[in-house]
Amino acid sequence: MILGFASIFVIAIAEGAYLIMIVSYLERSRVPVNQIGAILAFLSVLEAITTLGAGFVLRRWPLLVTLTVPLLAQAASAAILIFQPLGLAVWASAGLNGLGMGLVGVALYTTTLDRRPAGLRLGTTVGWYTGFIAAGNGVGALLSGLLADERGFPAAFVLSTVCFMLAAVLSVVLQVLPAVPAPEPEPIRQSNKSGGLTVPAWAWLAATLAAFSLAGINTAFEILFPVYGLRAGLSVAVIGSLEGLKALFAGVIRPFSGMALARVRLMPVNTASLIGLAVSVALVPWVGLQAGLAAIMAAFGLGFGTSRVVSATLLLADGPRQESSGRRISYYSTALCVGAIIGPWIAGVLALRLGISSAFVLTPVLFVGLFLAALALLPRLGVRSPDLLKGFPHA
Repeated sequence: MILGFASIFVIAIAEGAYLIMIVSYLERSRVPVNQIGAILAFLSVLEAITTLGAGFVLRRWPLLVTLTVPLLAQAASAAILIFQPLGLAVWASAGLNGLGMGLVGVALYTTTLDRRPAGLRLGTTVGWYTGFIAAGNGVGALLSGLLADERGFPAAFVLSTVCFMLAAVLSVVLQVLPAVPAPEPEPIRQSNKSGGLTVPAWAWLAATLAAFSLAGINTAFEILFPVYGLRAGLSVAVIGSLEGLKALFAGVIRPFSGMALARVRLMPVNTASLIGLAVSVALVPWVGLQAGLAAIMAAFGLGFGTSRVVSATLLLADGPRQESSGRRISYYSTALCVGAIIGPWIAGVLALRLGISSAFVLTPVLFVGLFLAALALLPRLGVRSPDLLKGFPHA
């Protein structure tokens, strides 16, 4: 499990550097905002395809295929941008990154959860795992921003390439370690305590919808903020530092969120954190470029970190069978990808037609509004099967 945490931390450094630098690089190259959004949406389309497929090949394909090969594809995606191309090469880079991340994201997450010690709670494991993702993203954003200002964009993409290669080496080591028996599912759903981890039958679907909204808001922000910052006169290093601050707060709150889940009600916390995230994004254009912006980035990190942990725990809260957990994670991850497809597209269109400031406000309002409307309807739909797996062969 520790090696899984180390692997996702290194991957997150590489991916955090890649995503912040590709947007900044394209903006500096005077590529229109809507086209930048289309490239990021294309990345997420391919990631969604491989993410959904990952749930059906896990435990059928060896870890060598599901971890090492996609990491090498991601290393190639970053290496392409070292040469600062435009046009089709950028699309090829984004495509390789999406294809690799879709498979490795599900495979490593499932492997780490399966190998957690029997005494470690699900929420705690999710908290630490996603915390390492946030920490890695923050380190990647900070280091790549500093490198881009000091040595240019090629140096930042070299950082991403090297980290993807290091993660591939760690994945090889992970494959040779003996597997451990999976812990017994936590009997959360059977609890009737009002203050515990009680979840309704439709909680898995609420978690999936939360993932969609969460990813839509976050990826829209990742498009809008670098463009907004560069146009306002901020350096790439400052933008990377603010992104790192956001990721730092997301990383700090995630383990604590995971450990606190036994003492809070999951659904209200998930909804409140998602609303708080949306409010922080909408306030970005109105708080200036100094202390107010730093405070907003911290608030964003807290909301994002909390919602990510709580929604991921809701997904698995009723203890799915081990052979089903990979597919349920695949559905959740696919929802993240679909949100990441739509988020940049909406943000790009709104920014082009109405301006950056309007896009900061309208994009999160739209995603949270859709989530709240769906949340109001779910109890009336009579959802009873949390796995969506009937009719599919077990992996």
